[in-house]
Amino acid sequence: FVVNMVTEGMGEPMVATSLTVPRDINEAEAAGVSLVPSVRIDVPRVKNAPIAFECGTDRIVSVGSGPHGANLVLGRILLMHVDQTILALDSTIDSSKSRLLGRLSGTKYCDLQSVIDIVPPSEKEG
Repeated sequence: FVVNMVTEGMGEPMVATSLTVPRDINEAEAAGVSLVPSVRIDVPRVKNAPIAFECGTDRIVSVGSGPHGANLVLGRILLMHVDQTILALDSTIDSSKSRLLGRLSGTKYCDLQSVIDIVPPSEKEG
């Protein structure tokens, strides 16, 4: 599977791909989302996603049962794609450039307006 990190501008198409549609409908195509082949796995990834993780399934854990049950899919990252334009000079991801979208709950999402750095006590000097 692929975990695609998307930006605020990709929010509406992202939500459109989550709709329940008949099996013969390609959700990405219907939402206008362009896909490209992955390198290590057979599943395509989102072309314009600034970050995409190609993953291999490690295990699937059933959580709950009945209509409120779900499956938690755990995977191992096999390959990471990063748009070079969101990298800082030290090759780390620059959060202010990435404009990634985060899921909160229901129809609520957030983007990275500011980033704070909290160093664990064991890593502080002194």
